[in-house]
Amino acid sequence: MGIKVVALIDTDSNPDKVDLPIPGNDDSIRSIRLMLNHLAEAVLTGKNSNPAENKDAPAADEPKAVPSLS
Repeated sequence: MGIKVVALIDTDSNPDKVDLPIPGNDDSIRSIRLMLNHLAEAVLTGKNSNPAENKDAPAADEPKAVPSLS
């Protein structure tokens, strides 16, 4: 299907099975939240850069960022 696999991988992971590996601690909820926040921000930035979409009205299905730990 041509779908790229993005994964947070640790030293005990096999990076050969992942198209876009992100090195990090895949057992830590803090590192998982950090990566999800960055990915969510990148998606929102990409959506907002599309001139075909109305930037004034947020989409009803717009993803929400993962809450921070602080």
